[in-house]
Amino acid sequence: MDEAAVGRLVAAHPGEFAGTYVDGAGVVVVVCAPGADDAVWRPRLESVAGGRPLRVERGTASAVELAWVLARLRDFDWPSGRPAYGAVVDPRRCVVVVQVESLPENDKRALARRFGALVVVDEGYRPGRR
Repeated sequence: MDEAAVGRLVAAHPGEFAGTYVDGAGVVVVVCAPGADDAVWRPRLESVAGGRPLRVERGTASAVELAWVLARLRDFDWPSGRPAYGAVVDPRRCVVVVQVESLPENDKRALARRFGALVVVDEGYRPGRR
């Protein structure tokens, strides 16, 4: 399978998909947005996969929605002041993961009010350290 071709098809239609990931067995998983039409997309995905194993899952958000969250985080009004943070899209869970060393509860509540279930906080992150 040309995983890159599957990725390109998914990336070209961000309103229809959340993204892709590879599961523990090495199978490429395509996460569809809630409104995506399986009857339209499954044959196209299977064609690009070339007969190789491919799993399609239904997600709770699209890549458009997750990109919107990423863009709004840049200008988010953090109640306790802007922390050093990283942010990544997790297509498996259809969320943006905000990675911080620690975050006060009032900031967590503000994120939840603004973004709802589209944001998950991962504490223990230290930017610039591996």
